[in-house]
Amino acid sequence: YPENGTQRIDVKLAGNDCRKLPDAVNVRFGPFPKSQAEAMKCFLLVSGVSPLRDGVLKIMPRLPEGWSVALSDFKVESGDFRVTLKASYPGNGTQCIDVKLAGNDCRKLPDAVNVRFGPFPKSQQEAAVTLNGKCFNITLAQSGDSNWGWVSVPAEELIRR
Repeated sequence: YPENGTQRIDVKLAGNDCRKLPDAVNVRFGPFPKSQAEAMKCFLLVSGVSPLRDGVLKIMPRLPEGWSVALSDFKVESGDFRVTLKASYPGNGTQCIDVKLAGNDCRKLPDAVNVRFGPFPKSQQEAAVTLNGKCFNITLAQSGDSNWGWVSVPAEELIRR
């Protein structure tokens, strides 16, 4: 939340070709809503945390190759709870994602959480993925130039304890 009329987002970038990316970027946004909105839109796209809809939270990380994302106590739009998320781009045909939910009132948590895994190569039809340390074998479906898969779990399985 803004302090003294400004908002700060710290971003650390890393990739396969470090010549193309800076080691660290500190972006300071002034009171200009347009610049803040554009930065948050990009951040939300990469992290993939969607607004709560019909009691379901969808998490669909959109990570460039070699990237990872981590959120701590991120307030979900249209929800009265927060998400802690850690996800990395898939490697060797598998992917691990950690998701935890926290809120003051467990009755206000979503009913379910749907987590999208991928992208995987079009030639890969199944994947062994991990959500919070639990392995799931999922069937992948093509979307665009890659294959993707979903894991759906009841929200109570993801409550931070």
